[in-house]
Amino acid sequence: MKPSKNRNAEGFFRILVPAVFLALFVALMVIVQRAGAPLPILAILTAFAAFITLFFEEALWHNSICPFGSLLSLSSRPALRAWRVDENACIACGACQRVCPVHAIDTRSDGMRVIRKQDCLSCGACARVCHPQAIRFR
Repeated sequence: MKPSKNRNAEGFFRILVPAVFLALFVALMVIVQRAGAPLPILAILTAFAAFITLFFEEALWHNSICPFGSLLSLSSRPALRAWRVDENACIACGACQRVCPVHAIDTRSDGMRVIRKQDCLSCGACARVCHPQAIRFR
C-alpha cells in the first residue's frame, strides 16, 4: 500500500519543525555565547515552555519545540529496539492511544495502532493499559 501525499507531508513536517526549532535554539546559544551577554536562556526556555503548555497540548512542546525532545527524536530513529504493537495480538481498542502523553501512537486505515518510535518517550504507559498485551519493547 502506497502512502498518501498527505501522509508524506505530515512526516516531512514531523522532521522539519523540530529541526528548525533545534537549529534556532543552537543558534541562540551561539549568539549569546559570542556576545558575552548574560541572557538566561534556561529561564527564557522554561517560560516559553510554560506558555506553550498553557495554551496548547503538551505533545506540541515534546514533539515539535523542545530541543531535548528533538535530539532524542534524531537519536531514536536508528534504534533497533522500541515499543512496538503486535498486529496479531492488537484488538484495535485504542486504549494505548488515549494514554500516550505525547500522542506518538497513530491509527492506520485498518484500525490497528502503530507507535512512532521517534516521538515515543518510552514511558510504557501504552503497554500498561494494553489488555491483550500487544505492545512490547522489542
